[in-house]
Amino acid sequence: MRKKFRRRKPNIKPPKYKKELHRTMREKFASVLELPPIVPGVPSRIELHSNRELIIEGCKEILEYDENLIRINLGKIIIQIMGNYLALRGITDDSVVIEGIIQSLDFQENIK
Repeated sequence: MRKKFRRRKPNIKPPKYKKELHRTMREKFASVLELPPIVPGVPSRIELHSNRELIIEGCKEILEYDENLIRINLGKIIIQIMGNYLALRGITDDSVVIEGIIQSLDFQENIK
């Protein structure tokens, strides 16, 4: 007499909440395309490498530029970079690379 074998279902639990499902889908999509994670509603990204280099993505305009002070409009926020020997090394349509000795970053709300 032959025994009947039943297939076992994989032990995968469905997500408890819809938001959890969407979050995991976004993460999977970003990992497949090798994209960095993006925070929704915040189009700007700031990277500080030691106190010598600052990369800002999502720039709207450069408001002020000096050897000791740089002010950049990010839309809802204005960032003020203070330091010594500050220089703009790379400028594209929406990003800036700043090099020099960075002493402080100040964030202000852009009131328009």
